[in-house]
Amino acid sequence: MGFLDKSRHDFYPDDVMVYLTREGLNPEGCWVRIIGLGDHFIMGTLLNEPGQDFGYHSGEKVAFFIQKQEDEGIILYTNMTPSRKLTAEDLEDGTLLKEAVAVFNKERIEDHFLDVLEFLKDSYVWIPCNAVMSEADMARFEQAMKDAGDDLSALVGEEFTTNDEVRLVPDI
Repeated sequence: MGFLDKSRHDFYPDDVMVYLTREGLNPEGCWVRIIGLGDHFIMGTLLNEPGQDFGYHSGEKVAFFIQKQEDEGIILYTNMTPSRKLTAEDLEDGTLLKEAVAVFNKERIEDHFLDVLEFLKDSYVWIPCNAVMSEADMARFEQAMKDAGDDLSALVGEEFTTNDEVRLVPDI
C-alpha cells in the first residue's frame, strides 16, 4: 500500500500518523499501528496517548479512514465525535447495537460503521465458545462425571480445575 508511505514512520513501516478529530477539539496526530483492513477502513492500535481527551487511550483499537487531499496527497483520520450520549440502560438489551449492525450491512458507509464501533466500545458482548481441554484434563473431567453416576446434581457447587491450558474457540 504505497499510498500510505508519506504517513509511515521512518523505522516502523506498520506505524502510520493518523489525525484524531472530535467536535470541540483540535485535530491531533498520533501514531497508530496497522492491525487489519476492512472494506472501507483500516484498523489500528493507538500507540501514544493523545494530549486531548478524545475518549480513546494508548493501546486501544481505532478505525481510521483515508481522505484524498486537493493536492492528490492523502491524510489518515478518525472521527471520535460520539453521535449521541449513551447510558448503560441504552445498551443493556443489545437492541441499539443490533440495529446499528443492520443499518451498516444495508449501507456500508463510514458514518454507519462509526455508529457500530461506538456501540461496541461501550457494550458487553458475549461470544459463545467451546472449551478445549488437554486429553489429561478431559479424562479427569469424564471420570468426575462417571463418579457422579446418574446423579449429576451431585456435581453442583463442585470445582474442577484444569492442570493444563484451556483454549476457548468461538462458536460463531
